[in-house]
Amino acid sequence: MPVFLSILVITLLLQLPTKAQSTLELFANYHSIGVNVALTPADPEKDAWATLQYRTAGAATWETGFPLSRVDNDFNRLSGSIFWRQPNTLHEIRVILQDASTGALHNVTLTDTIRTLAEIEYPAGVTTYYVSPNGSGNLFTLAQPGLLPAALAAVQAGGKIVLLPGNYYTGNLTLANNGTQTAPIIIEGPEDQSAILNGKDTTQFVWTPTAGNPNIYYTYTLANNPNLVIANGKRLYPHRTFEDLAQHLIGTGVGLFGEIREPTELDGFYRNPLPYPCGYDNTIWVKFHDNANPNTKDMVITRFAKALTIQNSNHVYIKNLSVTNYGVTPGSNALHILNSSNILIDNCRFINNDNDLLLEGNSNRITIQNCRFSNSMNGFQSWEVKATYLSANSSYCNPFTCGCYPEVFPYYGRLLERGAINYQHGFGGRGIVIRNCEFYDYGQAGQLAPPSFNANFTQSYEIDFYNNLLYNCTEDGMEIDGDSRNTRVWNNVFHHVNAPLSLAVAQCGPTYIIRNLFYNMVADTFIYNPVNGKLIQDGHPLKFQSGYTQQTGDVFFFHNTVAAQHANVALDIGSTSGWTRFSAINNILVADTNFALLINTAELYPSVLDYNSYYSNLPDFASVKTQTSNAVQTFTHPAGLFTAFGYEQHGSRENPLFINAALNNYHLQPDSPCIDAAQLIYGINDQAYCGTAPDRGAFEYMPSIAVTGEPVVCQSQLYTYSANYVAGASYLWSVTGGVIVSGQGTNTITVLWSTSSTGLVNVMLTPE
Repeated sequence: MPVFLSILVITLLLQLPTKAQSTLELFANYHSIGVNVALTPADPEKDAWATLQYRTAGAATWETGFPLSRVDNDFNRLSGSIFWRQPNTLHEIRVILQDASTGALHNVTLTDTIRTLAEIEYPAGVTTYYVSPNGSGNLFTLAQPGLLPAALAAVQAGGKIVLLPGNYYTGNLTLANNGTQTAPIIIEGPEDQSAILNGKDTTQFVWTPTAGNPNIYYTYTLANNPNLVIANGKRLYPHRTFEDLAQHLIGTGVGLFGEIREPTELDGFYRNPLPYPCGYDNTIWVKFHDNANPNTKDMVITRFAKALTIQNSNHVYIKNLSVTNYGVTPGSNALHILNSSNILIDNCRFINNDNDLLLEGNSNRITIQNCRFSNSMNGFQSWEVKATYLSANSSYCNPFTCGCYPEVFPYYGRLLERGAINYQHGFGGRGIVIRNCEFYDYGQAGQLAPPSFNANFTQSYEIDFYNNLLYNCTEDGMEIDGDSRNTRVWNNVFHHVNAPLSLAVAQCGPTYIIRNLFYNMVADTFIYNPVNGKLIQDGHPLKFQSGYTQQTGDVFFFHNTVAAQHANVALDIGSTSGWTRFSAINNILVADTNFALLINTAELYPSVLDYNSYYSNLPDFASVKTQTSNAVQTFTHPAGLFTAFGYEQHGSRENPLFINAALNNYHLQPDSPCIDAAQLIYGINDQAYCGTAPDRGAFEYMPSIAVTGEPVVCQSQLYTYSANYVAGASYLWSVTGGVIVSGQGTNTITVLWSTSSTGLVNVMLTPE
């Protein structure tokens, strides 16, 4: 008898986990786009690479971008940038991954769209709060203005605080509320910046000769620990001991035979903020080299650490203010932005502050534009500035009664290296834009990137620094030391600085330095060894050397013009820790009586040097030492470099034929050998050249474009300059001796002239 088996088939539907894929993340500023690819799965061989393409939305063809860089900090990411974009423009981005050793990363296409930032517009305020230095009441009208602190507490989204002209002797102010994207809070002064936030102590000081030392004078202050004292507009040096002040000496360290103290030509002051008997709080001593009586001078002593703190407030615009004389330590930051986003600092003047602007916490989308930053430290030497890092412990007071005070000046309370713009350690914001600004007379002008690696922040910073003028700085111009992730530096002018850009070390990367002008760099004196004393350091555009073990990430040094007069070096590549990759292409590197190229590294780090034009009055133009044990090699022609190291296959040694270097005009003459001699680099110069190829250096020779405007100008005045209008074209302007206030990208710009000598206006036209 047959047996029938009934079989019930049960199908189990299992939901398989979604396979993780690489992701494309974009971040746009006004004229650039950051491109970041998080690689999934991991790429242990680190051999993944990508093709970057982009186009404006709706365009028929894709443009090729500059290749992405590997961010070698365990983030497993490729990063890069798209340049020369126009604001408020929608773009399509496409990245094609390639990795022969990891199938999941091979032939993977990622796409996305992003719009560049629109230029900021000032909406009409819903409510206007008028304030004056002597205001009162709460009407806040033009006829009856109020006080600034009360207005900062009252203003709401869409409101505008209008500061009437005058000195506002106040400090440690805070803003109570938030703006919104469509209704920001605006804090605005007159266009001539005659509304002044002033941290000066208004006490009428009486200076008294010191018993036993009548050339040292003292007075009493309202602030306990001021690090800012000014005499007749010149900043005084903050000595760490009374004895140093009395003898015009500066302690620089401890050597084999005790403390090293060097003579200084700077006038100075001394204070000891510890309470009596350990110190003399609220007392200031000063001494001048000519033994002058300070009662005959215009003396300024700071009273406040800060002018204004913006904390946990978003969408705030600050315009047309002057900020001066803030410098009580610790925490001396004239303007402090903490955990706040979408902040605009526009057309402001920062003068003689211990630090002008501090960015801290998760602060995103900070735009600093059309501002002037200055400090009266012209003439300070680097060794004098560096010496302010040294502490003055209690042994300089009374070790028996002051043992509870291990440090007289905590938190680097004498430090002179803060500069104009600084980042707090642990910064975690994105989209910092600094443009059309002027920086001068600093020990160091500031920082372009956070000063230390932040492992808790895994994104790129996306920092842009362009169309700025920086000069007369003792040591570094701007530091990219620390954590540099998609930092872009372009179209700037640097002069009379020892090291305009410091990359010691610029971790992570990439860092882009494109189409900048460096000229008249200056040698300076450093302390490098407490036994041997001081070292003269030649001027050089980039500073790599450091005592750190970390490496600098990818650095791309393209299309710069360096005129290293006065025995300075056109390109100095020296490092003990090295870099992931350093590429110098299409630059003009000129030295007078020193090497145009100087390489001194602990080992042969990955480097690409090609298509550069060198010029030096020495028989040999280059000096190379690539390992500690190797001898120095010198070269008369780039062909020798190629034979020895593979550098400069297409490099040249020849006079670039500037129009007039004596007048700082570094544009090219019509017969310059640098014209049409550069390498075509997609994403860098493929959109902005005329002729058969791009030109070397910062300035493209374009004889057909005529610039019209006033040739004779007055300092601190606005002037308009125009080029021929070409439909659909974009214009890239650069100005030497002034800042571009408006119009970049169009055929007409407005320039604020700051130079007292010859200025230059240059434009590059990019046809569509």
